[in-house]
Amino acid sequence: MANEESAEEDVKPAGGKSKLILILVIVNILAVAGLGAYMALFQNGASADELDEGDEEEEEEDDDPNSTEYGPLVEMQALVANLNDTSAGRFIRVTLHLEVKNEETKLKVEELKVPIRNRLLIYFSELTVESSLGSERKEEIRADLVKAINEVLGKKMVKRVFYTEFVVQ
Repeated sequence: MANEESAEEDVKPAGGKSKLILILVIVNILAVAGLGAYMALFQNGASADELDEGDEEEEEEDDDPNSTEYGPLVEMQALVANLNDTSAGRFIRVTLHLEVKNEETKLKVEELKVPIRNRLLIYFSELTVESSLGSERKEEIRADLVKAINEVLGKKMVKRVFYTEFVVQ
């Protein structure tokens, strides 16, 4: 009997200590789960800067202006701006579609159409008739527009710009 009593005493933990150990185990499990969730959200612990750099590398690979694969398009309303010329009454009317990376990016660009439109109007107002004519110059303008729009967005979201209307009068 003496052996049975000593075995029972070994199995029974002290009341206060067992609660403390249980609480510590639960806290540790929650901490590990929280850390795991954080790492999953941020690609296994990559910092925000590393994420931005990784996105830029992917984008650079996808930004072939001659690619025949197209991402989602965001339609912009026609823009009309006075040209920066001494002769009165010269203006430009341009309608654009912006190619973005994916549907999530498309929603973000849709939300920011007003600031984008504002930046585009300023850009076109700085053009002269001479600086807006010719296919080579239109390609330069297209590259400038991609850069200006991505500056408004804060990161590279727009891959290409397509003209659906380009009139200088």
